[in-house]
Amino acid sequence: MADFEHVTENKEFGRVYLHEKIFPKEPLSEEDSEVQNNYFDMLYPIYQRAQERGELRKDLELLHISGHIYAVYLLMLSCWCTGMIPTENIGEAMRTMITQTIEGLKP
Repeated sequence: MADFEHVTENKEFGRVYLHEKIFPKEPLSEEDSEVQNNYFDMLYPIYQRAQERGELRKDLELLHISGHIYAVYLLMLSCWCTGMIPTENIGEAMRTMITQTIEGLKP
């Protein structure tokens, strides 16, 4: 939500951000690769602990789990940009979608 709030402070910035995230320039710059790697370095241990506790299936690739969660974030950002979900409802919608995603990933 903190990232969402930052990105949506300015609607045009949010729209450009969404476009760049969905259609990044190839290849990624060294700085972009480092940011992406830091993101995964932060998330992967969380997913691994969830797998060890039986909260997520162990046969799932960590990158794929990240993809599910990131897809929800991008969907919420897109829905906000188009007005499908008002700003005040985004937090609840995002929690619902992430919960549904995780429940679907359980063994």
